[in-house]
Amino acid sequence: MNETENQTDNTSNGDIAQNDVQQYVDLRSHTTIETPEGNIHIIHEITLGEMIISVLIAATLIFMFLERMMRR
Repeated sequence: MNETENQTDNTSNGDIAQNDVQQYVDLRSHTTIETPEGNIHIIHEITLGEMIISVLIAATLIFMFLERMMRR
């Protein structure tokens, strides 16, 4: 196999992998920003851990606020 065939094989494998990723991303909410250098895809998602941490922080802030208000 010469270099040209090897490059063609690598390109076709890369295209397949990129298409699989693009199809997976299309299932979720994302924003595409088009630039002269190429497209930037921003995926909007939040994990369960991030949700738990944000709820705990919000609950702590509310508790601290209520505690200060009850002291007055």
